[in-house]
Amino acid sequence: MAIEVGHSKTSAALGVYRFGAAVALFIGVVSSVYLWQDRQDTLAREQARGELLTRILFNHVSRTLESTTTLITAVNQWSDADFRDQAKLQTAIEKSSFIRSLSMLSESGQVLASSEEGVVHHVVKWASMGLERDVGNDLAAGRWQPARNLFDLNNGHAGLQDIAVLPLALRTQRPNGQVVRWLVLINPKDLIDGFAESVDADCDAVYVFDYAGRILASSSKRWFPNDQVFGNMPAVQSVSRNQEFGRYLQTQTDAKQDVEKLEVHFRTSANLPVTVAVAISRSSVEAQWWLSSKGVLALSVMMLIATYLLTKHIAAIWVRREQDSFAMARALNAAETANQAKSSFLAQMSHEIRTPINSMVGMTELALGTPLNPEQKGYLEMSRTASKSLLRLIDDILDFTRLGANRLTLDRTAFDLHTACQQAMKGFAFQAEQKKIDLYLVIDPEVPQWVMGDPLRLGQVLQNLLGNALKFSDTGWVKLHVQFLSELNAQVRCSFEVTDTGIGIPVEKMHVIFSPFSQADASVNRKFGGSGLGLSIAKNLVNLMKGEISVQAREEGGSVFTFTAQFEPLTHADIEHQDTRLQGHGFDALSHSVDVVLIESNPFAREILKTLLASQQITPQEIVTPASLQTCLEAWLQQGLSRQTLWVIDHSMLAFIEPAFMLAQDAQKWRQLSWLVLSDFGLNHDVQNLSAVARTLGVKVANLYKPITAQELNRTLIQLTQRDELSDQLTSTQKPKAQHAGHVLVVEDTPMNQQLAQWTLQKLGCTVDIAENGEVALQKIRTSAYDLILMDLQMPGMDGLTATYEIRRIEITEALRMTPIVAMTAHVLDEDRVLAQKAGMQDFLIKPVSASEFQRVLKRFL
Repeated sequence: MAIEVGHSKTSAALGVYRFGAAVALFIGVVSSVYLWQDRQDTLAREQARGELLTRILFNHVSRTLESTTTLITAVNQWSDADFRDQAKLQTAIEKSSFIRSLSMLSESGQVLASSEEGVVHHVVKWASMGLERDVGNDLAAGRWQPARNLFDLNNGHAGLQDIAVLPLALRTQRPNGQVVRWLVLINPKDLIDGFAESVDADCDAVYVFDYAGRILASSSKRWFPNDQVFGNMPAVQSVSRNQEFGRYLQTQTDAKQDVEKLEVHFRTSANLPVTVAVAISRSSVEAQWWLSSKGVLALSVMMLIATYLLTKHIAAIWVRREQDSFAMARALNAAETANQAKSSFLAQMSHEIRTPINSMVGMTELALGTPLNPEQKGYLEMSRTASKSLLRLIDDILDFTRLGANRLTLDRTAFDLHTACQQAMKGFAFQAEQKKIDLYLVIDPEVPQWVMGDPLRLGQVLQNLLGNALKFSDTGWVKLHVQFLSELNAQVRCSFEVTDTGIGIPVEKMHVIFSPFSQADASVNRKFGGSGLGLSIAKNLVNLMKGEISVQAREEGGSVFTFTAQFEPLTHADIEHQDTRLQGHGFDALSHSVDVVLIESNPFAREILKTLLASQQITPQEIVTPASLQTCLEAWLQQGLSRQTLWVIDHSMLAFIEPAFMLAQDAQKWRQLSWLVLSDFGLNHDVQNLSAVARTLGVKVANLYKPITAQELNRTLIQLTQRDELSDQLTSTQKPKAQHAGHVLVVEDTPMNQQLAQWTLQKLGCTVDIAENGEVALQKIRTSAYDLILMDLQMPGMDGLTATYEIRRIEITEALRMTPIVAMTAHVLDEDRVLAQKAGMQDFLIKPVSASEFQRVLKRFL
């Protein structure tokens, strides 16, 4: 029974809703059709009125200018004697009420004859009248001038309020062959006289303009003031395309920033130097139409209100329920579609970008495996670091959505914190060298070298802050200062401070720069580029590292970004897992027999180097000028001591030593000298030559790129000062690279990646065959036996997943030995790993694949 009552109520509600909707629809349709038709009729009438008024105005202006041309043509035929009498020219223009002055001028602007007194032989400047444009033998229109006649214009008596003239010029040839230009000054009001009364003076306008959009005569000082240029008027563009008439809608703003929607009608002709226009306020027309239609509107509204009151309860409930249901369905479908599209796009983008990066990183690693000098090795090391940083940033873009959903987690890896900071800065060494900006790295001695955390995420934050600091700095320096804060509950807390001397950030913008897609100033985006995502990602990563990030302004200019991060101290188990020798020979055992000289002219850099040397128990002699360097060198040569001397010298100071001076000294003395040359990015040609000369004389020379760490400094000092037998001992303890013997099939469609994998595996001792897709791979496994197959997933023809399924099927049906198959792909999503595992792949390599990753797979399967 209750069900039947509920069903009845629902049916009744639906019937009332349908009835009310039908009535409301009928009222709305009838009222809308009537009002729409009435509005269209009103606009059509105003359009016809505007076109008619424009046509009449055009005829009036055409006749006025034609009569001016006719008068000039007639007067031009007079003899020279006729022009001696100014009264005859005055009589000629009296028949034309709109002409104030008629003058004959030479091409240079000298008045030869005039209807005005006192202007003959005066020189007129064509540019001041707007007549500098050469239009040949056609009538030309100049600028609206607040003056009475040519005398006022030529003598600077302009500035009148209600009196103005419009200059017209026509080039003609006199009967005697002389080329002259006739100048006619007319009253611009005569061009629109009688037409301004046909429009509303407050809203509408009747005006005349030239080819550039300059107003020559206007009835409206509000919308189109005289002598103002409106070059962006559509009418100007249309006339430039030889369109003689037309209509368009335009939104116009006056001096008080009031806006009016105007319907503009314009007309001109090929032989007319001006265009006439009539602007009718569409807003005013529509307002008048609304006032005239208020009765119909009021009746319609009342009927709709009555209908609404009858059906509001049931209709409101029904509409709200349906809207909620539809909105939920649309939102769900949109979310699913967007999620699928985003996942597909990110996966494809990752694959397409990782493919060339695989070649970049791989070729760099292969080049690093060849004999290189220290400078070449440094370049390639920085190139590899930059490539890997780019790859990391691509991964961050893929992880951006996971940041918002709190689905991103940090890796737990033991890493060298000092080296991570140094590599982050060295990645910008080339950019800093180009901009002549110094890079400084200061790591307090209390900061632990090895910690447990995510070095890639830390590096991403540092690269973002350092990259911004360099991007927004044109001169000066950028400094990274790392400080130890505390160690509590097996957690190490450090602070990272990035300081620059750039353009700085306004205080009122500091709270928005960490928001996604935000920058301090829109002009910064236009000048420096950037998506505004970097600082937002950095803030989220710092939060994941249980830290905080902030920014403040420097008093001297620039910004200071500070963030904290939390790490785990390294345990003995982690040290053994890294299989890395963390301790080396200390320099303090050799420092008592070595004299260290610090040669650096930059006081900031000198203090940083002194701190680093102090961590090695070294108190160096300091030299800060080229003159003192030369004095020190000469004194050292005269002493003849047998103690070793080591210079820590900036490459700019080393350039002051002449090779000829060194060659002139006893070569035996140089064998007690060692140079540690510090440079920003490579050595210039002169310093390279000097270093080569020094090496031939027995000087030990090593080069480090700024910024340097205490460990890097310690290692280099040992190499420069240790005994030969110790060096031989250290060299002999280096482990050779593991060699793997095996027959490997690489299934890869990209030629460069094929060559890279082949070279790398061959260097590791493998025999390599190449297959460009799955079909070729199936053919090869039937003719040859392989110890390992490296399979790309996305290839033309048969892809890697299909090929793996087919290989496993063949092995099962023919009882063959199962060959290990490892995915080698640029796809990085978790779904790709699952699909590869289901197809029968036993491992997963993500491009770019490093030599260490190849070794790991070979060690596992061979």
